[in-house]
Amino acid sequence: MVFHRWRVEPTKRTLVGTLALLLLASTTQAEPPKKRHPRQTAGEDVVSYFDYGDRWTDGKVYLLEHVKNFQPSERRIPESRYGGRADKRVDGTGFFCTVQADGRWWLVDPEGCLYFAVGVNQLRYDKKNYGPEEEWARGAIALLRDNGFNSFTEASRPSALEDPLPYASNLMLTFGYLIENHIGDKRVWDAPPLWEPELKQFVEKRCATICTPLKDDPYLIGWFTDNEMHWSADALDRSYDLYENDEPYEITAKTWQGEKKYTVRPNEMASYRVVADWVKEHGFRKGEQGFSWEARQQFQQFQATRYAKLVHDAIRKADPNHMILGARHVRQDVTCPEVFKGMGKYFDVISLNYYGAWPPDPVVLKHLSIWSGKPVMITEFFAQSLETKPRYTRDGWIVKNQADRGKYYQNTALACFQIPECVGLQWFRYADSTDANFGIVDIHTNPYDELLQRMKAVNEVKYQLIDHLSRQPLDLSEVYDPLRTTEREVFSEP
Repeated sequence: MVFHRWRVEPTKRTLVGTLALLLLASTTQAEPPKKRHPRQTAGEDVVSYFDYGDRWTDGKVYLLEHVKNFQPSERRIPESRYGGRADKRVDGTGFFCTVQADGRWWLVDPEGCLYFAVGVNQLRYDKKNYGPEEEWARGAIALLRDNGFNSFTEASRPSALEDPLPYASNLMLTFGYLIENHIGDKRVWDAPPLWEPELKQFVEKRCATICTPLKDDPYLIGWFTDNEMHWSADALDRSYDLYENDEPYEITAKTWQGEKKYTVRPNEMASYRVVADWVKEHGFRKGEQGFSWEARQQFQQFQATRYAKLVHDAIRKADPNHMILGARHVRQDVTCPEVFKGMGKYFDVISLNYYGAWPPDPVVLKHLSIWSGKPVMITEFFAQSLETKPRYTRDGWIVKNQADRGKYYQNTALACFQIPECVGLQWFRYADSTDANFGIVDIHTNPYDELLQRMKAVNEVKYQLIDHLSRQPLDLSEVYDPLRTTEREVFSEP
């Protein structure tokens, strides 16, 4: 999840936020909610959610008790020390990897046990609220393990404990370079300068610093390369515009350290000359409406392949052992098939922060896997309780209470267990922020028990559920993702 407000036009963001707040304020118990299309019409229970700028709407959900003919076995499937299923093994490598077995994709733990990752994001130490760090770390890992989670994405290092839990880490490679060198410059962020020698140096140095010390850690699942970069459909047009309109321009950006002013000189940047040479080599021309659809598609794969190879080579130079888990795409990127065809050449997993669908759409995940040739991991999703915190962020769904957050989790988890291309899901996130109800705990690490009860119920029997749903699947045919409606050609039968 990214909170760079300069990435969206301020006037538009302010208007949308104001309208959403006015609509929310106008919704009272005296006025019955206006029902619109549910995000999912299958399922036997209902959760009310506040749609983006919409009124309260009923969305049906599948819960554990609705899975037909499923009785959690008294004798649970034994698990390895990493959380993989000890009853199904392949040859282990000593590190996490992927495999296709039993008709689906799996992660594989270092002992060779088939592994499905259920975890949380941003396990981050807060000195102000959490007390001694080592004591907090032990308690946080114990809370995750007690509720059936077998992984997390780190922001601190509780993985260094004597009884660790598998974890992933985000290198923030290109993202880090852009923040350091181009913060506030929307033109460059929308046309990432992937051929800059300075970017290559930055990426290699960062990987050497972060990856090398952990290259032999068997509990490290792998590396995310970035988070929610822009992979816009018209990236070619944006890059070529910087080549054509190469006059220097001034940027003023607000940072944590204060105001930063600097000059951008596109005519001195190698990346946009590379783009212009590519256009010339392929014989494309920019018309009045920009470049053709074909040109844009070909460029997306060219750009994505460059990015994936750049970060792959830097990671492999520093760490030959661990998986590369992808760039944590926003959901809108799934309308760009060529991006995933390019990245699939060098990544082990495609990662997706999946907001705006209820729950993940099996058709979308199937296409991502076909395009890339790799499995998919859901790396962010959440629902927040308006009852718990009246202020909120507009990325995850807004529901009414903690019990509904738990139902939303079960609905999402059951869908992911059933989708054969999915190898894991990660809730955003471990703890609340001061103004939003993200967490499984509040800002003082007090657990949300109603949420965790629902999480634990499915997490603890994830492998039994995966087996059962492969034989008696839920009806996910009515799952609603609006991208499938607006992008019919992209999601036609492969």
